[in-house]
Amino acid sequence: MLRSLVGSEMCIRDRLQDVFRLLDMDGSGSVGIQEMLLLGRAVRGDEFSEEKAKRRLGKLDTSGDGVIDMSEFVQFYTEGKMGMADEHVWAAEMKLLSGAAARIAAEQEAAKVAAAKEEAARIAAEEEAAKIAAEQEAARVAAEEEAAAKIAADDEAARVEAVRIAAEEAAAAKIAAEEEEAMRVQKAVRAKREAELQDVFRLLDMDGSGSVGIQEMLLLGRAVRGDEFSEEKAKRRLGKLDTSGDGVIDMSEFVQFYTEGKMGMADEHVWAAEMKLLSGAAARVAAEQETAKMAARLSALEEEAASMSPRAAVVVEQASKIAAEERAGCNPPASATPGWVVLEEEVAEDAAKTASQGDVARVVEQPEQSSNGGLGTRVAELEEVFQLLDIDGSGSIGIQEMLLLGKEAKGDEFSEDKAKRRLGKLDTSGDGLVDMSEFVQFYMESTMGKAKDRKWAVEMRMLPVSYTHLTLPTKRIV
Repeated sequence: MLRSLVGSEMCIRDRLQDVFRLLDMDGSGSVGIQEMLLLGRAVRGDEFSEEKAKRRLGKLDTSGDGVIDMSEFVQFYTEGKMGMADEHVWAAEMKLLSGAAARIAAEQEAAKVAAAKEEAARIAAEEEAAKIAAEQEAARVAAEEEAAAKIAADDEAARVEAVRIAAEEAAAAKIAAEEEEAMRVQKAVRAKREAELQDVFRLLDMDGSGSVGIQEMLLLGRAVRGDEFSEEKAKRRLGKLDTSGDGVIDMSEFVQFYTEGKMGMADEHVWAAEMKLLSGAAARVAAEQETAKMAARLSALEEEAASMSPRAAVVVEQASKIAAEERAGCNPPASATPGWVVLEEEVAEDAAKTASQGDVARVVEQPEQSSNGGLGTRVAELEEVFQLLDIDGSGSIGIQEMLLLGKEAKGDEFSEDKAKRRLGKLDTSGDGLVDMSEFVQFYMESTMGKAKDRKWAVEMRMLPVSYTHLTLPTKRIV
């Protein structure tokens, strides 16, 4: 009979789910004791107590969690006593539940509307009170203004005088504020210029002595004016800045000249142009000096190359060609490494290789034969190289050895910080030293470990032999 009433079991469940959603008044997904109590009183009246609500809820709460979820509700009305009821009883029950839930919802909505009306009335009353208070305040202000106007009219002369004094004070305060702001801006500009001047002075102080002498002034002048800038002009120029008369310009004299002298009054464009001129000239002089040093080092290597191997002579010739091209072109920046410096280092390495021990000379002359033995041979070669690099024979390479090796290869610019970073790449144990196993592991697991025989042999040739003549204070390697 039930199926004929609603059409199908699916329709029954849909209907029950719709009714459950009406009963779930707080939308929590379950019907609790408070909802059951409201529902019972909507059907039975106020005599429906909380105890009855608990018993009613207990009949449907098969899980015992104190609430009725949708599955429990559906199960009760399809499989329980109500599930066996005839069509009219079942339909009446659904109508009763739906009607009760609808009444409760209507009552709650009516309560909300009533509360909203009450809130609106309260707000309207507050606004009316505020309006009355504003009118009273306006009346009070008007009365005070009227009294003030009467007093002002009685003593017009005093009021005019007070206004004049106030205007003068305001004008004085404005002038003081403008002067203070001007001083602040002036101090900021001066501080900025002094910082720039200190940076420029460090560029002009080419020998790092803390002062600019006649030779530095001469080099600077010729970098700006050309060879017609004579030593006499350099002396006169230096004399303008040398207020102490000691023959040199220190930083304080340089800063004083450019902040208190004629240049100190120059506008930003003139100032910036002057700073750019000085910085550019100093940079050009520094680049020329660096180029001259490199040329001298290369010349010394060319002389030494007479007794080198044919390959070294070729590298020297290539380095000379690149150096000539760079000297003929624009000066390289101080932060860049010219290409001919790299070749110069290669020449130095090749020069040392010609004087290396017999076993390393064998690797130079027969690189492929020394590598054809496979991984075992490469490990043996690395162990031989490590012994050459272990200058003090301690069985490990420390920071001092790494620093000494780096300076030999890269020059004095190879700092202790660079040595620490280089050592850190190989020191897998973190004890501050590179032992033979770490050295071998680094080269075998790096890209070099996978290199072909010829490339491996060249690397083994280049790595150690530049350093065989080095010594540490504790032991001389012979």
